[in-house]
Amino acid sequence: MLFERRNRQSVLTPTGQTYYEQISLGLVQIANATQALTRSS
Repeated sequence: MLFERRNRQSVLTPTGQTYYEQISLGLVQIANATQALTRSS
């Protein structure tokens, strides 16, 4: 499990936090590339 639902929010589990730390740089790179693409169109 990557997150737990608590009332009206989701909370990362320790496994989810580790996973997020490992992929966050890649997600930032995707977001930056998307912004650059949409700006140039």
